Amino acid sequence: MQDPNNTLLRTVPLLQALQARLQALTWTAPGQPPQPAFARVLIHDLRDLAAVVREMLAFDDRICLIVYEGDRWANRSEGTQLLSELTRDVTLIVSDRQLGDRPAALLGGHNNPGAYLLGDLVAEALRGPLALPPKDAAGAVGSRAWMQPVEGRPLLMAEKDREELTGRGGKIISLEIRSGTASAYLGYNRL
Repeated sequence: MQDPNNTLLRTVPLLQALQARLQALTWTAPGQPPQPAFARVLIHDLRDLAAVVREMLAFDDRICLIVYEGDRWANRSEGTQLLSELTRDVTLIVSDRQLGDRPAALLGGHNNPGAYLLGDLVAEALRGPLALPPKDAAGAVGSRAWMQPVEGRPLLMAEKDREELTGRGGKIISLEIRSGTASAYLGYNRL
């Protein structure tokens, strides 16, 4: 049974819910039916990230990488209670490809959305609540996190990578996910 004073959400179900939300995003080309915004949405860590990005950028048209960056805690005491709020930091790397046409990979064209539009779609979709599955690993039913994008910037590639990945554009989006609170009894400290 979950402690009623602890609404902290576990990392893995949170990342999986984020992945599902991104997989459900669609993009509609002029005169075409909606299609998935991304060919692949993967969760990855920071270890060997450069190699994974290079491999994905070389083979997939529209991709999104979810990179869990870590946790931040805001703690405060109120009387005999320690209150802790958890925020998880996540970086998203979105990319599009238009072979031989890097500007179209960034700005879009008739057959591709472009990295900047993909970034906009992601930022719009990831503002507000993120519902987790009905029962997460911690046993919390109907748990919700709160998401907010905090920064977006172009994906800058080294000259060597730009030459290898001709026609590739990308955007990096930093996201904060407020992931619950916990409280603990501090007891009395008599001096």
